[in-house]
Parts: sequence; C-alpha cells; structure tokens
Amino acid sequence: MQEVEKVKMDLLRAVMDTKRGAQVTTEQRAAVEDAMMGVEKYNAGTPLVLDQLHGTWLLQYTTASEIVSLIQAADQFPLLQVGQLYQCFDCQGRTDGGTVENIVRWSVSGLLQKNEGATFNVVAKFAMVGPRIIVIQKVEARLGEVKSRIGVIHCSSTFTSNFHQLPGVLLRISLVTMSFDINQFHSHVHFVVVIS
Repeated sequence: MQEVEKVKMDLLRAVMDTKRGAQVTTEQRAAVEDAMMGVEKYNAGTPLVLDQLHGTWLLQYTTASEIVSLIQAADQFPLLQVGQLYQCFDCQGRTDGGTVENIVRWSVSGLLQKNEGATFNVVAKFAMVGPRIIVIQKVEARLGEVKSRIGVIHCSSTFTSNFHQLPGVLLRISLVTMSFDINQFHSHVHFVVVIS
C-alpha cells in the first residue's frame, strides 16, 4: 500500500510546474507519462468501477487541446483569468454509464469577479462500451452564472450535440484516484490527472 501512495505522489510531483499541461517541456511530458504508467500498473486490466469515478475531480494536468488552449490564452491576454477546472461525474450505483460535467471557472479582470466571475459548463452523457472505455453520447454546453462587479447575471444559452451520430467517438478512461480533504469545499474533492 505504501508503494501505491509513493507512485501517486510521484505523479503529483511530475505534473507540478506544468501549469496544468499548458507549459510542459518534452522532459516533463515524459516524466508525467512514466509516472502515470507507474500508477496504472496497480489496476491494469481491472474494469472501471463507476462508483469510484463518481464525484468532483479537480484538473491537475491534461493534454486536451481545448483546455490547454484556454490556459495558454490567459497567459497571452492578461485580462482573462482562468480559475479552477473541474469534472463532476454522476454515476454512483451504475454500471452502464452516467453523466459528466466539465466546469471551467474564468473571469475578465476589471469586469467580472476575480477568478470565479463566470462559469462555462459542458455536460455529457456517457456509456460504458468496454472495461475501461466510455463513449460520449450527447454533449450540452452552457454559460452558467456570471458574477459581475455590480451583480449576478443568470444565463440560459445552451448548445447541444449528439455524439451518438458520429461513429468512433470514444474516450479511454485512465483513472488515478488521489483524494485529499480541502477545507473550503463542502464535499470531498478528488484530484485527478487527465490525459486525453
């Protein structure tokens, strides 16, 4: 058990100073891949248990170009601030799939509240198609609550896409469970490394 905790900490150390994957060198990327494989060997070949995936996950690292681009844009445009990025999985008690909500907290300096001024949400339904593979079936994106310096604006714009019409859109899950209690959150928040 101590060995598992050691390789998890090795993975967390590998993703430090990468700005969630937006500023990563070739050497850092290789170190993250090695650390990820070190953790994955402890549950290699075992089916994904959706009850373990259920919960709120805080993004620590990704290679997903959409997220990396957003983080890099904040570096290029000083008025844009990217706050926390979460994934909320709702799949407790299920074996066939569930929903996942990606939550991006962002702001515009001087216009919206710092770091948490607006929320962009992308909700997707997913289904299990293999022991560790899910398929995205339907995606809905919406701009959530916007907190300006003068008050709260509620938005209702929603965009929907049916991925079941596009054959072969698969997402391979590589899950690393590392959980920590964080005092400022009311619920238990899991930390995860997401590599697309």
